[in-house]
Amino acid sequence: MIPAQMIRAATIVAVGIGATAIAADAAPVAAAEPCQIVDADVESGTAMFTVGPAGCSGEVGPISFSTYSLPSGEIKPYADQVLIAHSDANGRSYGAGTYTLTASVGDALNWQADLYMGTSIDQPPQPDVITVDAQTGMTAATQTTVASGPSVQGLAGTQVQSLAPTSADGSLPLTGSSAPIRVLFIAAGITAAGFAVRRLSRMPRPI
Repeated sequence: MIPAQMIRAATIVAVGIGATAIAADAAPVAAAEPCQIVDADVESGTAMFTVGPAGCSGEVGPISFSTYSLPSGEIKPYADQVLIAHSDANGRSYGAGTYTLTASVGDALNWQADLYMGTSIDQPPQPDVITVDAQTGMTAATQTTVASGPSVQGLAGTQVQSLAPTSADGSLPLTGSSAPIRVLFIAAGITAAGFAVRRLSRMPRPI
């Protein structure tokens, strides 16, 4: 017969080994960090964000992306902003990885694009913004000026300007280093004409 003391000691050892094994299995789960947004960027109607670190536990969200027009050309007051669009994926939660959300900015000259925590919000400001992008101060005149500006190719490092006619015959004034060259060409032409006249005057006349 096995003494009761030996049975008791064996039972204690077995329980201890089992508890150690359970703790070892649970250790990696307890060590995993909770997921969070580690990087985010918004460029016009596109938002990209990364949830990490790799192997993190859980999800982050809900996350949304929305665009708004700025009729006044400025971000504030927020009450003046008008919703353009929400991303179709608004309100979802995300585990570890990199994700992209899109929303149109339409034909708005001035706009703001917001990536934020929460479900779709029609009127800024959002209480928990992740990152934003915006274009402000643009007008139709500004864009027309940029679009219709002169384009000169092949003149690297040269300043080009247009000169309006200043004389009655519509000729352009001589400016800068081009003036002496032009004068020389004119003088050379007059001199050549003088030589030709003199040469003709010396030629014998037919009798």
